[in-house]
Amino acid sequence: MSVRHRNDSRRTGGGLSLYSTESEHYDLAIREMADGGKAVVLKMNIGGIRHDQAIVPIEGDTAELVIRADSLHYDFCLRTADGEQHLGSAQSKWLSNEVSSPFTGVVLGLYAQGRGSTRFDDLLITYTY
Repeated sequence: MSVRHRNDSRRTGGGLSLYSTESEHYDLAIREMADGGKAVVLKMNIGGIRHDQAIVPIEGDTAELVIRADSLHYDFCLRTADGEQHLGSAQSKWLSNEVSSPFTGVVLGLYAQGRGSTRFDDLLITYTY
């Protein structure tokens, strides 16, 4: 799955979330940093523990975010004109209904937070088996 994402103003953020519950989800997002610049951030939230796995500053406000999955892992990447940068991996079991909640599965969603606008373009979801 990949999507182009743009934050148009300060104090905004947003991206892609692999969501099971509020305590168990993985997010790949653009976030404003303290210096006013933007960065792509891989956030992992498991059992109430919140961790920024990777923070990569970007030029401008736009980034292409990529998530790949297999039966055991999710891989999170940032795609630029120079190629793809792997930001990290996470085990899929922490979002499964056996561990996380009695829900039937993981929800994949786009999200925005803060003030201003967040724009998503060129959403591509490809299923291979």
